[in-house]
Amino acid sequence: MKLLRYVLVNGLFASCLYFGAYKGVSGAANIAMFIVWLSFVVSMFAPVKEVAVEISNETRPVPVCVDVGFDIAMTISMLWCGWVVSAIVYFIHMFLLHIGRVRGAELCKETS
Repeated sequence: MKLLRYVLVNGLFASCLYFGAYKGVSGAANIAMFIVWLSFVVSMFAPVKEVAVEISNETRPVPVCVDVGFDIAMTISMLWCGWVVSAIVYFIHMFLLHIGRVRGAELCKETS
């Protein structure tokens, strides 16, 4: 179920980014930007202690290299199309999630 959700959400994001940035469909671009900014706002809570422990214990539906590769590809696509601010925001989102996972793993080690 997690894999299906991952594929659907990231597929929606990638297709909206493609049609919005490369094909000029403004509605798709709006949805892509909404996903970028929503992801950023939500990831701001990742370093918080309780959230960090939760996301570090969560099993990933895909390998880390696939997840990071997808995020880097989306960031490069945004940069390529001139969406520099959105690319920076998405990169910060990736960084915050990483910090949250590392911090959560450290907190789990301390408590065990």
